[in-house]
Amino acid sequence: SLCMIVKNEERFLAECLRSVCDVVDEINVVDTGSTDRTVDIAREFGANVIFREWRDDFGWARNESLALATRRWTLVLDADEEIAPESHAHLRALRETPAEYSAVYVQIQNLVDDESGQGSTMTHILPRIFPTSPRIRYRNVIHENVVLDGNVHLRASLSPILVRHKGYT
Repeated sequence: SLCMIVKNEERFLAECLRSVCDVVDEINVVDTGSTDRTVDIAREFGANVIFREWRDDFGWARNESLALATRRWTLVLDADEEIAPESHAHLRALRETPAEYSAVYVQIQNLVDDESGQGSTMTHILPRIFPTSPRIRYRNVIHENVVLDGNVHLRASLSPILVRHKGYT
């Protein structure tokens, strides 16, 4: 299950969804007030779209999207991110992997343009794949993190799955 929160993301959303449409079984989108073509683009990819008024709380919004997930594993992406094609096989392998209460760290590669027009990258890891369960939710208004039963950080394994983040370009 791909779970996302969006607002006015027409610039990146189609590329994001195109990058995962062959590796996820469902797309769940919480729109928090788009006034552009975001919702239309999501629906073109078969997304289940619901609407929630923005509460200035990223954790809450992410949890609204998690509540829609029905598959064994949940993948969380932002609209300005894409799964690298070389990561598709790793994501497909999760379909056969038992889901308990551990997460999968993915590599987030931030693509950055500086004032000179030179591009650079900065990479970090985040737990963006985890079992679908009402016991697993996000906490914190910003810099939200995923926890089990409200306060226990999930065990996590590092994976070679690469997410390209374009939001800094």
